[in-house]
Amino acid sequence: MVLINRDARYFGAVQRHFAVEGLDLTELGYAPRTHIPLHSCPGFFMAIDGVFVEGWGTKTQRLEPGDVSYHPAGEGYWLSSCSVRARGFAVDVSDAWCRMHGVEVGWDDAPRNLSQNRVSWLMARLFVELGVHDTVRPLAAKALSLEICAELTAARTRSERHRPPWLAKVLELLRGKATEGVTLSDLSSAAGVSPVSVIKAFRRHEGMTPGEFMRSVRLVEARRSLAATTRPLAVIASQAGFYDKSHFSHALRAAVGTSPGAYRQLLRGASGTAVKAERPM
Repeated sequence: MVLINRDARYFGAVQRHFAVEGLDLTELGYAPRTHIPLHSCPGFFMAIDGVFVEGWGTKTQRLEPGDVSYHPAGEGYWLSSCSVRARGFAVDVSDAWCRMHGVEVGWDDAPRNLSQNRVSWLMARLFVELGVHDTVRPLAAKALSLEICAELTAARTRSERHRPPWLAKVLELLRGKATEGVTLSDLSSAAGVSPVSVIKAFRRHEGMTPGEFMRSVRLVEARRSLAATTRPLAVIASQAGFYDKSHFSHALRAAVGTSPGAYRQLLRGASGTAVKAERPM
């Protein structure tokens, strides 16, 4: 039997919640090694603190801090926390909210794990907004949620295009050498095509440049260290491949809208106060 989860009734302990016009943003806490049975809850889920495993049908996937998954309506999945403490961030979008804002539905063939997708950073910004208590929050939350839905649709469209077989080699090289750095010539040689072809294909199928992808991979590594360790920010920056702490701070601020220190407090649940998010003027 698939349990239906609606109207902000959650299986985890609600720690913070914000709702606006059919959109629910909820921070959830889970007891050690919690197992949540098969249920349906359409929307997005981001692991904040701790590690999760979720499954549907015969498939499973591991979610580390910062990883994001998408769950289509009507398809059940189960969720288990693997660590002593675990927290997650759920963004639930109702059918009424989708219709009200002209959001496309029927994303059943969208990618399940969005950890290397721009969606993960939009979710991180939305999580920051959950802790910002001002009159701009409803507008910011709605705008970011719509951007997440639009990016998911765009990612699905890109995934449906014919991908050149050499693109997998380029992605593997970027992930494997993200902390060291690679040149466009390196990518071109690995792919066996011209540098221009690499840039065009990457933009067409990944929605970003190789440089943006590499920076995102570095930020993912740094974000996991912020959540799981007490390492100094300068050490995290160096290990993730950033030039220095300032370079890392600038990149993370651009991605999530707040400083590494403030974001670490959010990820580790160490701050009960409002968070200052930087907004474009």
